[in-house]
Amino acid sequence: MMRRSSNLHASVLSDGAHETCHDARRRSSLHNRFSRRAAVVWAVGALLIAVPSAFAGTYFSGSLPSGSSAGSGSNYWSSDTVYRPTGNPYTLWFSNSAGAHQVTSDTYSNPFQITGSWGYDQAWCQNNSNVAVSPTTCIAG
Repeated sequence: MMRRSSNLHASVLSDGAHETCHDARRRSSLHNRFSRRAAVVWAVGALLIAVPSAFAGTYFSGSLPSGSSAGSGSNYWSSDTVYRPTGNPYTLWFSNSAGAHQVTSDTYSNPFQITGSWGYDQAWCQNNSNVAVSPTTCIAG
């Protein structure tokens, strides 16, 4: 029986053992499979980390009419921020099934922000002025 010449070539490993070309190719193939798996695992892990942070962000942007409120989706928020022209009173708060938390009003700070944590809740901003305010940007984080 005749063997392929590529299997007859051997190299000496650092521990003195011999490795054929076939062994080296197989080892390289396993390394590539593990490298691909590691890349997939890393990508999935990065996505899992990125997804929750994707929920943080702007929940209202535009002209907020007088007396109107805008609310975010529910999440574990720890900050609520509004950017708007100063001189316009706004109220920020968090709400969940237990009620409203850290209801705070401000007229002159820009941005105006509250921080805290009350579990799974919504962030809210309300225009308390007697005119529509634009631009208004409300951000939960």
